[in-house]
Amino acid sequence: MLNDVNTAKVNELRNRYPTAQALVLPVLWIVQEQEGYISEDSMKYVAALLGLPFGHILGVVTFYTMLHSKPTGKHHIEIFTKSSLSSRERFLQICDGALRKPNAWARAARRR
Repeated sequence: MLNDVNTAKVNELRNRYPTAQALVLPVLWIVQEQEGYISEDSMKYVAALLGLPFGHILGVVTFYTMLHSKPTGKHHIEIFTKSSLSSRERFLQICDGALRKPNAWARAARRR
């Protein structure tokens, strides 16, 4: 699943991290950089690669907002729903034209 360059990166990281759990985020980040997102198959691959349960990997992917389990656009915007309505709406108005271009932007609302 990982290309040769990224497999070498993971092997190098194994020497720098004490446990498989500590390797999860760096390896998921490498997968996401390579694939653009982290699919269920990729999560299963990482689980097998690190010898961890699939549920652990799934939990990490779904917990961290920087990790995407679905393809995103070329650019990704997160809008926090607790920000003031006027600033959020103004931002969306400014970006509205760009957001309508197919596969150019992905937008997500997050509660913090």
